[in-house]
Amino acid sequence: INKESENVNKARMSLAAAYYVDGQSVKAIRTIEGIIANDPKYKEEGEKMMADMRAEKPLDVDRLYLPAGLKGEL
Repeated sequence: INKESENVNKARMSLAAAYYVDGQSVKAIRTIEGIIANDPKYKEEGEKMMADMRAEKPLDVDRLYLPAGLKGEL
């Protein structure tokens, strides 16, 4: 995985978080599943996020790839 792919995966993790916050849990989980399929190093983090989403827990924003100013809004 090159640097560009890494940035895309980070952006997709942020997108998944945004879907979840917007009430689109299924879309969020599918996005994370796609990330894991593309880059297995996201498996542990992705599975934790999906478990939290399925349990309807708030996301741990310190673990997300979000700009600092956006974290306070989740």
